[in-house]
Amino acid sequence: MSVSAKLRFKQVLCAASKEADSSIWKKHLKEGKTKTRNKELPVLESVFVGTTQKDLKVALAAHHTLCLIGQNPEEMLPLLKTPSSKHHGDIVLMVAAETKTLFGSSMPELITTSLYEQNCISYDTQSPFRMILQESLSNAIEHGSLGLSSVGDKSHSQEKWFDDYYKKVGDLLQNTMEGNKPIVITITLHNQKICTWVEDFGKGFDYKKTFSKQTPNSPFGKGVALSTALSETLQHDKKGKRIFFTLPAQRSSKVFVAPSITSVRENSRILIVDDQKINRDIATHYLKKAGFKTIETAEDGKEALQKTEAFKPDIILLDIIMPTMDGFETCKQLKENPATANIPILFLSGLTDSENRTQGYKLGAVDYVNKPINNEELAARTQVHLLNSLMYRSIHNFSQRLVNDLENARNFQISLLPNKEYIKNMCSHHNVEMDTEYIPCDELTGDYWTVFDLDDQHIAAAMIDFTGHGVAAALNTIRLHTMFYELEKQMLDPLAFVSALNKRLHKMLITGNFATLFYGIINSKTGEISYVSCGTPAPAIIPENKKDSPRLLPSAGVPVGLIDTNNFTPE
Repeated sequence: MSVSAKLRFKQVLCAASKEADSSIWKKHLKEGKTKTRNKELPVLESVFVGTTQKDLKVALAAHHTLCLIGQNPEEMLPLLKTPSSKHHGDIVLMVAAETKTLFGSSMPELITTSLYEQNCISYDTQSPFRMILQESLSNAIEHGSLGLSSVGDKSHSQEKWFDDYYKKVGDLLQNTMEGNKPIVITITLHNQKICTWVEDFGKGFDYKKTFSKQTPNSPFGKGVALSTALSETLQHDKKGKRIFFTLPAQRSSKVFVAPSITSVRENSRILIVDDQKINRDIATHYLKKAGFKTIETAEDGKEALQKTEAFKPDIILLDIIMPTMDGFETCKQLKENPATANIPILFLSGLTDSENRTQGYKLGAVDYVNKPINNEELAARTQVHLLNSLMYRSIHNFSQRLVNDLENARNFQISLLPNKEYIKNMCSHHNVEMDTEYIPCDELTGDYWTVFDLDDQHIAAAMIDFTGHGVAAALNTIRLHTMFYELEKQMLDPLAFVSALNKRLHKMLITGNFATLFYGIINSKTGEISYVSCGTPAPAIIPENKKDSPRLLPSAGVPVGLIDTNNFTPE
């Protein structure tokens, strides 16, 4: 980064668009003039200039760092500045583009894919990043540049309102100057975090005041609530015109870092235990000559146990024949103590018979070095077992962190399901019995079910299964959970509800993802069931009279989220 009123570019890359006037750019960049008035600007080697969404897709696929997309890209040049010096870090991507070129679910997906391919985010970070970016861009486009409100008109059905709303969005983007307003996306890596700003240039709004008025049943604000839950940090500033969020970068090459030989030699702690000072001095000399920095010694087994507790060695080089407490007993006590059991023990001994070696291995030693000590053998064996031990420790810590994270995520996912108290009250209200069992096959899954007490005689029930397993599928169930509340007014009509749900999911899910769904309305007064089944196993009606055979209901239907269609057949 450089504080300058000039941008210096070594090369200008113009997109393959006839409308991009490269001659203007060459002159503009050669003069190095901007309208920034000494704002902090990036010094980059290249800039990609284009005019259409297709051009931006080309730039993202090629991993360009700086992109200007619009009919008059030179006017957007002053917008390319880091939003905050606090989190600027290394610039990964800066895009200044017209609003209409950023519209659509493909843009967040392409940006996320580009970051993943550049090793900026891990596989597990992709889904939350894409979802938050999608929500941020939707806010910048619809509420920022276009100045629209997402609060539905109560005089119209929710489905009709959504159709009219998105038709209006499309018309404004393509047929008015609002679609030409710029939006700036800035993404940096700072302190192992991926920092993202999405800024529009609309009128803005009072963020706190707006969201303080929302009710639990209001669809407005659910995307912000989800983004807040998924991100480490989520902030609105500049009067609601800029959203900032952070996630762990977790570069995939450094999710698990194996210890290096250099780090082992510089950082490992070695304890040498021998009753002969000359042996301790020789071993210390050889190891320091090999590059090991931190070495402590003990004269016998008892002192070794005391120093192990205080010094916390990464490896112990232990003599066998010693007064007071020999090496075998010392090793036995170290291995019986959970706090020291995993410290590798390497025996230093002149006892070469197989019986003594076998006894040492049975007690938990990892190796032997014969006396008199060979300097190269001592250094090599010490290094190998330190590497193995530290590798095991790193894998264990990494595995434990994953287990804890997965357990927390699983508990959160389960907390979205209807609780026992809600089911009990609903059954009492409708004079029905309900039994449920939820057994996920993995820690995190794409399985979700729910019930709603709609009114005095109607219960809504749904079961859904997203493609895949793990974090991505689980995040889709969380997003779906908010959709049920957003579309609650349509729940009495299974066809309208599923059609609206499909529209949302089709916009949200990445290509190739979908979900099977059963959604039904049970009339507790008449016993009638009306439902829509989308690719699920056939629901079964089991008669109360055990002599009567169970009846499988029709279940043919296209999964939701796969295609944009209203062709769902209610049963």
